[in-house]
Amino acid sequence: MPFKSPFPPVPLETQPYGAANPTKKAMICAENPQFSVTYHEVYHHSLSVAAFLETQGFKKGDVLLTVLPNSWEFFEVLIGAALRGIIVSSASMLFTKYETEKQIQDSGATIVFCSDGRLERVLKATKNIDHVKKISGLRNHQL
Repeated sequence: MPFKSPFPPVPLETQPYGAANPTKKAMICAENPQFSVTYHEVYHHSLSVAAFLETQGFKKGDVLLTVLPNSWEFFEVLIGAALRGIIVSSASMLFTKYETEKQIQDSGATIVFCSDGRLERVLKATKNIDHVKKISGLRNHQL
């Protein structure tokens, strides 16, 4: 038997949150609250990632691996990939070369986004893996 909620229906959003609230802060740096990112900035950067993935030929069903710290850049990659229908798998920044290689192999990732501090480890981990077509290194910005 279907369940009927006693609450009224929730209206669906018809536009991206960044468009409706462009100046509202989406993330604030815990170490320095003066640094923040707005919803509009996250939305714009996510669209840029999605456009990059499209121009590089990545499509729905492909797997993207992230080797990124807990930062706002992670979210723009995650949202950008989701906009393209790309599956996201995350590897820990603390993984060894072997663990990173195993994650790439097991996930079937065809593209890897990593922080500039982990680029060398990712390059070594992908040396013998044929299905990785692109590695993109990101500079981590303090919010």
